[in-house]
Amino acid sequence: MAELSREPLRQLFQHLVEKNYSSIGLRDAELTGYIAAMLEEFASTENLYRLRSTAGEPLETVAEMLSASDPVYGEGESFAREREVRQHVGDFALFFTGMFPESLNRSRRRHALLLGANYFSDTLLDYVAAGKESYRIVSDYERCQVAEPKWGSERPEIRGSGPYAGVLFAQLATEFERCMYGLNRLKSELESFQDPIYLEARRIMEEC
Repeated sequence: MAELSREPLRQLFQHLVEKNYSSIGLRDAELTGYIAAMLEEFASTENLYRLRSTAGEPLETVAEMLSASDPVYGEGESFAREREVRQHVGDFALFFTGMFPESLNRSRRRHALLLGANYFSDTLLDYVAAGKESYRIVSDYERCQVAEPKWGSERPEIRGSGPYAGVLFAQLATEFERCMYGLNRLKSELESFQDPIYLEARRIMEEC
């Protein structure tokens, strides 16, 4: 089957997110638009595992990402870098807890345990905690940016940035479990479709 084009994929995720989030009382357009864009972005494994260590190796667990984000005790070279990595941690945690929760208590836990006792064990509860904390940190950064800009003209344009980003990420932190549940419902619906476009979208996401 030919690769699904990005436009139908974007429309598919927007429709499914709005439908399933509305059913659980999450009807904020900014929030649902962010989640739909995240799903489209993470349909590519290259984007899902885009973070790299200082040695250039892909970071595959939340534990590794948290270490890479820490500008004090970890590998993070700046607070701007911490904000970037923390957003990815929040998205990564939400994506896996919502779409593939069954994977978190198997291979990912074994992988993390090999890294040592000081790392997150990467169970579902750890992902939820890390995701909420990361979104909250990003929200704090964004609120400080509005009050006293520190990024200057070099600030990168990234998904979720803007004058109301602090509010958006605060909502993602507060509503993390409901956002996760909305993705659980979306996944169940996606699995039930037989139309080729839906089957192809499912295949793309399962490859992650």
